[in-house]
Amino acid sequence: MADYDGDGHMPYILDGNKITIFYNDFVQKGTITSAENDTLKIKWVEFDFETKYVKFKN
Repeated sequence: MADYDGDGHMPYILDGNKITIFYNDFVQKGTITSAENDTLKIKWVEFDFETKYVKFKN
């Protein structure tokens, strides 16, 4: 599941390096450009830049 608001229960489809996330109020599509160590980079269709996500531990 993907999380954008603390919920953590958003269904998604991963097809190769393409990702589609089904939020309650919209669908977001992107291309995963990098997935190394604790960092994930996604180029979302509606933006002209990559978004960088970093996994952290409590």
